[in-house]
Amino acid sequence: MLNELAHYTLIFAVTAMGLQAVVLAWTLWTNAGAVAIRLGFRGACFTAGLLTFSFAVLMRGYAAHDFSLAVVFETFDSQSGALYALPAFLSSREGFFFTFATALSWAVVLGYSKRDLATYRERGAYLFAGACLVFFLTVVMLATADPFARVEEPPFEGVGFDPAWRPPHKTLEYLMLFAAYAALAAAFVKTVCLSAKPERFAVPALRGTLLALSCLTAAVGSRALTGFSTAENGTLWQWTPENSLLTAVLTLTAGQAAALYFCRFSHVFTRWVVVFAFCGTVFLTAGFFAAEYRLFAMTADEVYFPNPVTALCASAGVACFMMFLCAALMKKASPENCFHVLSRESFAGLAIAVSLAAGIGVGGLSLSPALFMFMPDLPLRLLPALFDKVLTVSAALFSALFFIAFKRRSLAKGWARVDFKSDALFWAVAVSGAVYLLSCVDNGGGVVLRALPAVLVAGALPTLF
Repeated sequence: MLNELAHYTLIFAVTAMGLQAVVLAWTLWTNAGAVAIRLGFRGACFTAGLLTFSFAVLMRGYAAHDFSLAVVFETFDSQSGALYALPAFLSSREGFFFTFATALSWAVVLGYSKRDLATYRERGAYLFAGACLVFFLTVVMLATADPFARVEEPPFEGVGFDPAWRPPHKTLEYLMLFAAYAALAAAFVKTVCLSAKPERFAVPALRGTLLALSCLTAAVGSRALTGFSTAENGTLWQWTPENSLLTAVLTLTAGQAAALYFCRFSHVFTRWVVVFAFCGTVFLTAGFFAAEYRLFAMTADEVYFPNPVTALCASAGVACFMMFLCAALMKKASPENCFHVLSRESFAGLAIAVSLAAGIGVGGLSLSPALFMFMPDLPLRLLPALFDKVLTVSAALFSALFFIAFKRRSLAKGWARVDFKSDALFWAVAVSGAVYLLSCVDNGGGVVLRALPAVLVAGALPTLF
């Protein structure tokens, strides 16, 4: 009885989200009223509460070993305790979808701020975008992976819990990815809503970007730590399509944070921030659907059509919706947001362009194995070496341009004043270390190239303050 109630509650939540999106749609072009905004926010809270209730009922099914639910039967057994309910739920397609939709619904509620979104139109656009994203994800989940599907004759034992999900770091890794996606999506919407007012959107967007960057770094660190137990030929970081895509998103988010830093003080790079946020969110969406439909784990002998088509259409739907938001909300950039040649902003723009090119290139190529229904042939097997070279060279070039940028003053005002003694000491130590590594250490060139970003950023730090 409780399962049926939760199922109908989920359907009612989808209906409420659809009505909320319809009510708030007209706020994209006109100023909304206080009643509509209040109704939209309460609708978002109500929807998040309904999704949480349905989610809690499913967790209760795991704790009670209710094998009449298909998702519990396929991912759990009577020997597993209630503490493994969330990992077991996440290991299924239904759980992956439902957990993500629930987390995103609460992120929309928590990201709503009257201080960041000053006008009714901005608040209405934010609530509309959040409602549409959650509505879209929930509808796709119900159409392709209903979490409340029932078993006709409930068995006494489940199929079993996947042992790969027993370590807690795997569950935390995906929760971090969900949090990063929510933060990036909220930052993108706020950036688009306030793109004509860089003095207002820079701080909330930077806050969300740094949160997403922290979560992505934690997820990458979790995967790197697992490399110690699964390393092959001394390689701790496996350039699988999933890991490569995550690295590309991390690169784009880091570039977005750098652009927002300059936008905060100089009111430049507003369009760059939108491009970074759009690309990072779209790639993370594509990675989510690829992981959801097991596209990165499929083999040629498995029958998995139309999973690639479903994932591609869902990712394209999210991308088109984000482009629609940009077209509806973005205004013409102010003339004072431009910058002069050879200024600090010029070199920073080159550094940001390098980061954007590396992120888009690696992210796009990472999705190529999932877009074709065959095993990776020789060209696709060469991608890991290409990714390594692209990211290594891009990191060194980004750091060099970033270093030059902070040796310049803002807006073509000449070179920044530096302490020549400290600068000479820094370069003496750096050059001496590079000469030692090149002459006395095997593969010293690779070590110098990989250490160059950290050295150059450390050299630029004194001019940041």
